[in-house]
Amino acid sequence: MTSDDVDPPFKQNILSGKIKKIVFVMINARSFAPSDLDNTQATPSALSMLTASIGSSIDRATFSTSERIRSLLTERFRGMAADIEREANRPGRPMADVLRTYAANLRTAAGNTQFITVDFDAIADPRCRTAYHSIQTSWALSDNQLDGLNAMGEALLAQDPSFPAAMRAVNAQPLVQPLTTVPQACAVLAKPAG
Repeated sequence: MTSDDVDPPFKQNILSGKIKKIVFVMINARSFAPSDLDNTQATPSALSMLTASIGSSIDRATFSTSERIRSLLTERFRGMAADIEREANRPGRPMADVLRTYAANLRTAAGNTQFITVDFDAIADPRCRTAYHSIQTSWALSDNQLDGLNAMGEALLAQDPSFPAAMRAVNAQPLVQPLTTVPQACAVLAKPAG
């Protein structure tokens, strides 16, 4: 989506007006394993330094991806629309009306695109945020961790400022019961395993 390598049918569906609304949901699944690197005077092992450097590279890549998508949402479609419109306004340009329609459809998609981020960094309570960041990326999570992750995913989705607009964009029906809140999700993870 942020390059010219976008799937041609998808791009064509935007240009033709078949796709008018887009909702991106970015889920950041990184974790921060507790580390004593900051609290010790001993030189860290090679493995500790390697693990820390891999984690920071993933975080930078994740942030870069997020910003790149945000740039797409605010600038890419509008820039493409402006380029197409300039081409349509060239004197004697065949199919100028079709090009103007393409430009209008790109602007419509740009105006109807929502971006939602689900990221533990949005947890205000520092103790809860640390608890969630400490969950390892693993295939072997406890039932309590799975329940907590499901609850927090729902809560972070619901608290994102773009969530109501995204719900309207996809013509979603009002929810029968309210979604989990972040404090409720914090309580799920804090429950003793049993």
